[in-house]
Amino acid sequence: MTKPTPTKQVPDTGRRKPPAAGKGRPKGAVNKTTRDSREMATKLVTDAVYVANLQMRLREGKAPHMETLLHHYAYGKPKETLDGTVTHLHKVYAWQD
Repeated sequence: MTKPTPTKQVPDTGRRKPPAAGKGRPKGAVNKTTRDSREMATKLVTDAVYVANLQMRLREGKAPHMETLLHHYAYGKPKETLDGTVTHLHKVYAWQD
């Protein structure tokens, strides 16, 4: 007796599929919540009253984390890079039983 080979094909059960089955959002498309959040954040951080209030709060040192978060939502988080040199290395040994 031979074993059946596994496949990724789903057996036909005879049931009908919905017309949009398997379509989903295209790769790279932004979902509605992300788009709406970005639009709201952009409107807020470009508002003249908000900017004036922001300048006052920054001088006073209040709410720095919220400012960073809103700017990341509005303009995207900047790419982080690591620059520097390695000062010392540690050698790791595997335990042998």
